Amino acid sequence: MLLRIQHPDDRAHLARRVRQHLRPSLVILAGSLVAVLVWAVALTQPDGKLHVWFLDVGHGHAVLIRTPDGAHLLVDGGANPTQLRQAIGDAMPFWNRTLDLLIVSQPTRAAIGSVPELARHYDVRLALSNGQPGENQEYAELVEILRDRGAEMVSVIAGHKIATSDGVTIEVLHPQVPPQPDDDVDTASLAVRLSYGSTSFLLGPNLSLEGERQMIERGWYLGSTVIMLPSHGGAKENSLPFLQAVRPQAAVALVGAGNRAGLPDRDVAERVLSMTGRSLFRTDRHGTVEMITDGSTLQIYTDR
Repeated sequence: MLLRIQHPDDRAHLARRVRQHLRPSLVILAGSLVAVLVWAVALTQPDGKLHVWFLDVGHGHAVLIRTPDGAHLLVDGGANPTQLRQAIGDAMPFWNRTLDLLIVSQPTRAAIGSVPELARHYDVRLALSNGQPGENQEYAELVEILRDRGAEMVSVIAGHKIATSDGVTIEVLHPQVPPQPDDDVDTASLAVRLSYGSTSFLLGPNLSLEGERQMIERGWYLGSTVIMLPSHGGAKENSLPFLQAVRPQAAVALVGAGNRAGLPDRDVAERVLSMTGRSLFRTDRHGTVEMITDGSTLQIYTDR
């Protein structure tokens, strides 16, 4: 309205002034956007370090890993597709839609109910499982999606090892033998040890007490810098002999806020706190927990 009631000469003068001020402003704005994008790219580029995110996906297990050269690995995903996609989107570059490796600990909805939806939007190149068939819809969907997209699912048991070109090693520690269809899914649950240099992570999302016992009896080396507490820190799992074999310096419990079971179990939490020097991180209190290592030192960051 202001331009309409002005004299034509005044209106032209004002228009020139607006253009003069507008153009630098647009340049500044564009420059700011470019700067933001440059920083976003820089912060998500491989930095020669191993990154491990214990994702906050509610009451579920989901661990995202980025190797020093930039490969991305995912262990399980929990049951909520929305929470998983949001958590991964916060950690991975927005232009990257590739998961180089997917590790399925067990064929249950609680473990991978959210993963089929993710696999529709991300390119999964290889998947590992314990080979136990699942009887739920989500697992069947995941298998079908991977097959349709040409991704291979490999069955592994204890003793299987993957070594990447950038120095990361993944050792399968459980199950000890190929599980049968009617075997208990927790007893047969996959457990792996991820290591880079002198830093290591023991990841057994749904490992049972029997699984802990079998690994100890078979003599597998379990010593790890960080442990993800099996079964959200459940009382039946996380036995003292098992934790003593791991000797962790830090522990993470992936739990949902206000979970009815009151996990992690109070006694387990105290046991872990006494062993780690009070280093227990919980996704219900700390949000996503990111750990970064150059192979010798470990940095820990939390959302809250």
